[in-house]
Amino acid sequence: MPLKIGGLEMKGPKEVLIVIPRDDHDIPFKFIAVNDDSEFHKICPEPTPPMAIKPGEGKVAKYDDPGYKAALGLYAEQRESWYVLKSLEPSKIEWLTIRMDDPKSWVNWRTELKEAGFSVMEIQLIYSKFLEANMVTEQMLRQARERFLASQQADLSTKQ
Repeated sequence: MPLKIGGLEMKGPKEVLIVIPRDDHDIPFKFIAVNDDSEFHKICPEPTPPMAIKPGEGKVAKYDDPGYKAALGLYAEQRESWYVLKSLEPSKIEWLTIRMDDPKSWVNWRTELKEAGFSVMEIQLIYSKFLEANMVTEQMLRQARERFLASQQADLSTKQ
């Protein structure tokens, strides 16, 4: 039995669809919210800082180490790219250079879209729809709150 909230049955993660027009055909992209990133963490563990021995303190992490900072930046880029790719899975894109078991390949998604003929603005639109599927903005919260309050007001009106 699915989870219910306020009597409403939860039917799975959020989905967002965009269709990019072309003269001879339209190109659909379907995004689904990513609700489990355990696969990512298994394939791509978070970098750990090198340790140093400090007199009187013992072992301390060197968070300012340049190699660690670079590894952390790459990790963040790979993590974001993995989320984009997982969110796009319902679109059934046949990537040329991306393999989901190879973190170094994940960052190629923008390059592949560009090489396939998508414009900078189209790629930005694709990314913004990924964000829409996976994030909640203050504007979304405000709109949902307004819809909810309007529905409550309508319920009160019909009961009077």
